[in-house]
Amino acid sequence: MACEYPQVGVRTAVLSSGTAEHPPRAGERVPDDIHIHERTLRLLPAGAASRALAATWLHGALRA
Repeated sequence: MACEYPQVGVRTAVLSSGTAEHPPRAGERVPDDIHIHERTLRLLPAGAASRALAATWLHGALRA
């Protein structure tokens, strides 16, 4: 159980981040985390090419 505490801390930091850099990196590592993918889409600019990837990850997480 102690191994989960660092992961929770990192997830919390990523979700509170105001930059669009951290959530996509976290999304690669936790493909089933819907909140991280939603946060990524909120932070990325409308024309960013990486939005398509984030949307794909979110769709996959919602179907899991």
